[in-house]
Amino acid sequence: MAAQREVNTNGWRNMTTTPIKPSNHQKSLLKPLTAEQKDRAIAMLNEWMHNESGYDEAAWPELKEALNRERDAVGARRLFDE
Repeated sequence: MAAQREVNTNGWRNMTTTPIKPSNHQKSLLKPLTAEQKDRAIAMLNEWMHNESGYDEAAWPELKEALNRERDAVGARRLFDE
């Protein structure tokens, strides 16, 4: 359910849970996966799970640090506090 914004008498915006109906154009973008697409996605995930190159273990700490650094720069909360 999409949230919709409304302005109250004080000028503040409130979030409501009033559903926003998608247009016909938006509906056409969401199509279920075919059986072949599902099989290909599962095969790709299985390949990733069995990958023993060590790349993800080496890259993950660097990625976490970069994400936190960028979020610190814009004043957003950190994603990883370890």
